Amino acid sequence: MISFARIVLLVLSLFTAVSCEEKSTLVNELTLFGLKGTVETVLIEMDYEHTNVNEEGYLVNSVKLTFNDKGFMNNETRVYTKPSNPDSKPRLSSESYQFDNLGRIQKQISHNQSGDPTETIFLYKEDAKLPYAGLSGDKDYPYMSTLNYDDRGRLISVSLDDKDWNNIFSMQTTYNDNDQKTSYKHFYESELISERHFFYNEQGFISKVTEIDQDQNKSLLTYEYIKMDDYGNWLVRKEISGQKPGYVIEKRTINYY
Repeated sequence: MISFARIVLLVLSLFTAVSCEEKSTLVNELTLFGLKGTVETVLIEMDYEHTNVNEEGYLVNSVKLTFNDKGFMNNETRVYTKPSNPDSKPRLSSESYQFDNLGRIQKQISHNQSGDPTETIFLYKEDAKLPYAGLSGDKDYPYMSTLNYDDRGRLISVSLDDKDWNNIFSMQTTYNDNDQKTSYKHFYESELISERHFFYNEQGFISKVTEIDQDQNKSLLTYEYIKMDDYGNWLVRKEISGQKPGYVIEKRTINYY
């Protein structure tokens, strides 16, 4: 039988694919990331010097995103470190994506240090531009993610079910007229585990994010933008938590085609 840890990895793999990258969509992913211009790579680095992380575990140290010339992401690599113990060995995870000659996503490969790579194969109906489902797991314990879209081709919901059609995980997303996320809900089985709402400033950048979890705990993140490039993309911003003192600095290095 497939282990619970393996199920968690599959769920986290799907979560990454549909929450961060919005992989199965007709909308240019640079737009979904709030990026302007012909971006090839983005390196995001986190500076925790101005906040108290003495009791924190592993935190995101850096994220590198790579986009193809059509504006869709083909790789994401994350590095996790322990700011409270700089000598700790970093942890790595990555997602890579394969496309067909029509630019449609075919496969997602997820790498994590705690286990073997996992794959999701995307399924299409004849002549469809978007997949209706993704298959993961193995032949004995397969998992199926059902994908749904709005009339603009934006991914609005995903449901992950096991071979007996028991729902494990699902998500729902809403957008504004600029193709920016406005809300995001995560469900484990039928229980709502978190709900986020996104707000934007006049420049189109995220100004704040509110979240409430299944225990009704509320959190707030606000953002201040410090440095921009010639394309109108931010290079340095400050993230301020309503629950912790201090702030985190995020720095982006952007390369263009």
